[in-house]
Amino acid sequence: MDFRSELERVAHCKPMEQTRLIRILSSGRAPRSLLQKYARQLFAGAFHFPRQLAKLLRITTNPTARLHILENLMEETGAVVDINHGLRLIEQNRHTAWAERFVIAAGLNKSDCEMAVENYHIGGFEERIGEKDWLAAIAYLLVGIESNAPQTYLPIVDGLLKSGFGRDEIVFFTGHIVADAEHGETGIRLLAELTPPERRQEILDSVSEGAHYWWKIHHESGK
Repeated sequence: MDFRSELERVAHCKPMEQTRLIRILSSGRAPRSLLQKYARQLFAGAFHFPRQLAKLLRITTNPTARLHILENLMEETGAVVDINHGLRLIEQNRHTAWAERFVIAAGLNKSDCEMAVENYHIGGFEERIGEKDWLAAIAYLLVGIESNAPQTYLPIVDGLLKSGFGRDEIVFFTGHIVADAEHGETGIRLLAELTPPERRQEILDSVSEGAHYWWKIHHESGK
C-alpha cells in the first residue's frame, strides 16, 4: 500500500456514524438538551478553528501548504477577493455565523456558548504547534479531524431535517460536507507529497490521533 493510501485508511478508520451522538442526532429524536449541548460544542469549535488555522499558517514553511491553509482560513472568515474592492469580509458567510444559526435554532444565543468557547482546547494539535511541527499539525487537524467532518455531518443533516430544522438553520453542516471533503483530500495530497520517508509513521500517528479525538468527542457527547 502506498503512503497516500495509508493516509486515507488511517484518516477514515473510525466509524464516525456509529458514535453515540451521531446515532441519536441522526434518529431525528434527539432531546432538546442534547441539541443545545451539541450547539455549544459546535459553536466553540467554529470560533476556534480560524485561530487554529492562523497558528498553523504562522509556522508552516512550505509555500503550497501555506496557500492551502490561507484559502481555508479565508473560507472560514467569509473573505473573498473582489476586483473592485480588494479583500472583503462577508459577515453572513463566516462559519461562526453559520454555527450561530444552529445555536439560535436550538433555542440558545451566542452568549450561552461562552463557557464552551473558553474551555475549548485540542491538546494534540496545540502540542504540535508548540513544537513548530507544521507537518504533524496538518496531519492532526486538517486530515485527522477536518477530513472526517463530511461523514459525521451527513447523518446529522438527515436527523436535523427529521427533527424539523430548516435548511437555512443547518447550513453549517451542509456547507462543510462539501468543503471539508475537499480540504481533507488536499491535506492528504500535501502529506503524501511532503512527508519524508523517515517521518511517515509519525505523520500517520498524528492523523490517527486527530481522527480518534474527533471520534471521542462525538461519542462522549452522546452521554
